[in-house]
Amino acid sequence: MEQVEKIILKDTLRKIEDLHKDKYNIFENVCIYCDEKDIEDYIKEYNVNVNYDDGHFLEIICMRNDIKLLKMIIRNNADIHINNEGITRLAAHEGLTEIFKFLLENYNINYKILYKSTACSNYSEIAHILNDFAETRKQHSRRTKSNEISRK
Repeated sequence: MEQVEKIILKDTLRKIEDLHKDKYNIFENVCIYCDEKDIEDYIKEYNVNVNYDDGHFLEIICMRNDIKLLKMIIRNNADIHINNEGITRLAAHEGLTEIFKFLLENYNINYKILYKSTACSNYSEIAHILNDFAETRKQHSRRTKSNEISRK
């Protein structure tokens, strides 16, 4: 009897694994073709981990170049720092200036690692945004240090 139970258990686990894969295969298409409401409904109804597969779904949303979609997936627990700032590097590489600027200004992005991505890119606007951001950070850092020194 134990042998039969093991076979049944193994078969059940395989079916669960297949359902899990199907859920994410379907979600990929939902991310590509559906609107914000449908994507969010699918996430909630099927309890989708939007960070599954090292941020693949976040990349798909990013490539749609729609800030509303990006904000929605972030609201649903997307980790924008996944894959070593992968989503911001993708936005830089693809020249998605609005997405790039949004991420840089609203999240604590490690902007220093982005220089390599922008060097590979032919998008001068991305490089300009990054350089302006880095200069603003440096100025802020200098002011903070100056304030600390003057307090002593």
